[in-house]
Amino acid sequence: PLDPRDAATRRWLTALVWPGESGRAERIERALDLAAADPPLLRAGDAADGAIGELAALAPTGATLVVTTPGVLAHVPRARRGLVIDAARAAGTWITLDDPGLHDGWNAPIDPATWPAGRFALSRDGEVLAAVDL
Repeated sequence: PLDPRDAATRRWLTALVWPGESGRAERIERALDLAAADPPLLRAGDAADGAIGELAALAPTGATLVVTTPGVLAHVPRARRGLVIDAARAAGTWITLDDPGLHDGWNAPIDPATWPAGRFALSRDGEVLAAVDL
């Protein structure tokens, strides 16, 4: 996990911004400042092997849990993506923004022939809400 209070982490994250994208760099710096002021609970773990459920169990009773996976599932082997999706759904509300062909977690299959080219699917609990241009 990346700690927003760590100077090396902050340098690395801001170095990922393309030259000339000053607005993006400023947003990242502000987000890091906010996260550093009230640091989140950071735990290392494998989302496909129970980490999501373990963290969800730490939440206060009655809390509304939202698990987001934008940009995550592309880094999980396809054979294990379903495990992450199932864990996210079991923990609470699952929100994601993915390429339609990235996984099979959509409630209704997405037809590549009719899906707008270059758009990502924004979904809540597998229900596609919109085609999004990043």
